[in-house]
Amino acid sequence: MHNKIDDGDRTPSDVVGRQVQVHRDRLGITREQLAEECAKLGAPQLTFAALTNIETGRKNPKTGVRRREISVDELLVIAYALAVPPLLLLFPLEGPKPALTPPHWKGGLNPYAAWRWAMGEEPPGHMQEDGQARADFSTIAKTGKDRFEAWREVVYPVELYRSLRDAEGVVRARKDAESRAAAFVELAKVLDQMIRAGISVPAYTSDWAEEIRATGVIRHPQALQALDPEENE
Repeated sequence: MHNKIDDGDRTPSDVVGRQVQVHRDRLGITREQLAEECAKLGAPQLTFAALTNIETGRKNPKTGVRRREISVDELLVIAYALAVPPLLLLFPLEGPKPALTPPHWKGGLNPYAAWRWAMGEEPPGHMQEDGQARADFSTIAKTGKDRFEAWREVVYPVELYRSLRDAEGVVRARKDAESRAAAFVELAKVLDQMIRAGISVPAYTSDWAEEIRATGVIRHPQALQALDPEENE
């Protein structure tokens, strides 16, 4: 099934294909060179011919369907090869057209709203006639749950990772010992929440790991890993 919006001819593979070409041109490499990079990454099926079909969106003249869709596996490989965040291939932030959404959401979402949805910062939603995005409260099958409710159940890890990023930023910004110690306490609180929720936490340099453990906030400090000094060189 192809997700289309009201221009009638765009699918997710069309959007990704166009962005692959944009970023390949940005780097100044040919399709042959991109194919070589993909092969190095374990995707030899992404040949010059395959990339040509992905980028151009060539269609079967009888069915009107693209000859070559792009799989999730291939999207990740190509994104890595081009050094592009995977989501930017699917939800480009530039350009006049709205981002793709399920077919019944006429007109799609504006790129900013689509990006926030993809990042877990906004619930599933669609554009209203006034041009504003609204949350989707429709019921999912026979679960009795609406989409907003279901989204709230799974977005907690995303919120914790966002809090972690913010807390790390505060630590880096603090220069004096007292405020830096307080910032490490807040960072440790977020890490403790993550550990208790069974969410993977990052490893830190030995000095940061020592500071975090010294706060006494983390109930299971053994879950916090310190990087090998050699890895930091």
